[in-house]
Amino acid sequence: MTGHATGNASERAFPVRTIASIGGEIRQVRRSKNLTIEALAERVDRSVAHISKLERGLAEPSLRDLYAISQALEVPVAWLLSERNPGPAEESGLIERSGSHRVHEQGGILTEVLSPVLGREIEVMRSVFQPSAATPRRRSAHRKREDGYLLSGELELYIDDRKFLLQAGDSYSYLTDTVHYCRNPGPEPAVLFWITSRVKRD
Repeated sequence: MTGHATGNASERAFPVRTIASIGGEIRQVRRSKNLTIEALAERVDRSVAHISKLERGLAEPSLRDLYAISQALEVPVAWLLSERNPGPAEESGLIERSGSHRVHEQGGILTEVLSPVLGREIEVMRSVFQPSAATPRRRSAHRKREDGYLLSGELELYIDDRKFLLQAGDSYSYLTDTVHYCRNPGPEPAVLFWITSRVKRD
């Protein structure tokens, strides 16, 4: 996200037809981050009742709401607004058809969420790294385990002060409360299949 809306634009709401889907996305991402409604409300300086209404599709989110929530959840606004074909109602939460996955592209990395529902114990992703593309250097506030399998290309994986060069067919596993990031050093796209899972507290 590169900026913030100001003035009247910050309070303009999105079309009514998007309210329920946006609320559902906010709820799923919040749960995937192990955040309570109370914690999210505190981060965005809104009431718990307001956040609850947004998640249930009972209130229209303003741009101010969406920018603040996207920052608090560490996802771009586009993630919350992206239109998806949810498929038949009887498949909801069970089946995610091709073309219906949540997709986000930033900095030369295209990530596709393969899990039908966010916020479960395990989430499955597929990322395509263009040459020289790299993830931000970060340490996750919530401890999870990430396991990955490189389908094609090469990928440099940095964990704390260690560097590993992965090639097609290699796999890895690490805890996300370490300092970590990865980069494609090769001339071809690198395709990574990866899973995050919750770690039980000691």
